[in-house]
Amino acid sequence: MSQGELTGKETEKRDRREVGVDTGHGLSGVSYTASGINDALSMAIGHVRLGDLLKASGIISYEFLKEALSSFEEKGLPLGKVLTLSGYLTASELAVALEIQTLINNRQLPFDVGVRVLAISHDEKVPLSEAFSRASVVQPEDLLSNKLGQLLSQSRLISNEDLDQALAVSQRTGLPLGHIFCYRNLLSQQLLDTALLGQQLVRRGSLSRENCLSALAAAREREVALLSLPVNAAYKPSMRRGTSRLGELFFSAGILDDMSLISALQLSLSRGIPCGEAISEVQGTSTAVIEQAVCMQEMLDNETLTLEQVKDVFIGIFHQERSFEHALAEASVAGCSGNPARLMVQLLKDAQILVLPESPATAPPALASVLTELTTCLDVNYNQGGVVGRLLISAGLVSASAAWAALRLTHLLTLEVVPYERAVAALEAANLQGSVDEVLIGFGALNRTRLKWR
Repeated sequence: MSQGELTGKETEKRDRREVGVDTGHGLSGVSYTASGINDALSMAIGHVRLGDLLKASGIISYEFLKEALSSFEEKGLPLGKVLTLSGYLTASELAVALEIQTLINNRQLPFDVGVRVLAISHDEKVPLSEAFSRASVVQPEDLLSNKLGQLLSQSRLISNEDLDQALAVSQRTGLPLGHIFCYRNLLSQQLLDTALLGQQLVRRGSLSRENCLSALAAAREREVALLSLPVNAAYKPSMRRGTSRLGELFFSAGILDDMSLISALQLSLSRGIPCGEAISEVQGTSTAVIEQAVCMQEMLDNETLTLEQVKDVFIGIFHQERSFEHALAEASVAGCSGNPARLMVQLLKDAQILVLPESPATAPPALASVLTELTTCLDVNYNQGGVVGRLLISAGLVSASAAWAALRLTHLLTLEVVPYERAVAALEAANLQGSVDEVLIGFGALNRTRLKWR
């Protein structure tokens, strides 16, 4: 096709493609999560994402990709499904793009060659084999050994029968295999994440296929053992949307750099050990911090904490020397409007944990000044949650665990996670057991989404 025969849209696609091919890698400033924490990981293991490939090929624009990614995150649909539902790609065009993506990720096809072949197939409306011919490139054969379904079946995580059925559904609907396995409760999200990481590292040449299969089998054995523990009785495997994996959580908080993250992930899979244990070996992170990070992952799953709040919690722990409960409580209410300390104090009173005199005048002299300061803090209309918590603790009026549990509950009440009466009951129980989120999981108000080991 000559230059004069190009339509305006096709010319625009070609111009974008020429810019995209120059980079040869992922999109600058565009990521699959709002925080962009997967970018370094994707680059380090050489994994090409579908959106990057389509943009570099000129098939979708930067602006459209941002819009599609937003819908991708909000609805939990795979990007390919969003693009076909929007009418921007046909099912056959998506299949071609996915096949090119697989060849690139299997290191059978250079990125720039894949971009060129995909553009020809899309722009000239020809099958993939014809596009390879027109690009004067020999079409490589697909490697079955590195496909997700093959890894899962050969590590005995998925039966061959379930794999065949899922493949049929995937071909019919365009949904990725991993989504189908999770939606059918054949595979937990955590095992799927492990399998996808292993697949990428095998493709990269950073992990042997045998080690990957052994690691997946070991991960399944660990999961079965953890499911038998009483603390995991309420666990419900589900498809999680956008929650950072453990290593990515530490990476986003600046605790791990990109190379340490990759080293930990490779160590985890090569030795068949939990990711948290590998992070501890690579970075020296304590077991307590690993457990706290898993707790915050569960809060992210339940949408009772944001990634920015997670970062604030880590700042509180590492830079302000606060306990996890203290850092979590203050990070939770940091963005609250008004003064959350009022609700915090009311919760403590209604749970009969805090008993105060009616006024400073009727209080013992040692307590009068504390009550005066407390009244001043409660009268203002800006955040005094942390100040009031520290005041009550230092005066010996409540324990630290009770104060920070009450402050955390004020945030959960603003999110309408629990009714007030249930929050009071949770605070009473947490005053004895220590973690208000764990109590709420026991009440059924929050979901157990992560397996705990104690």
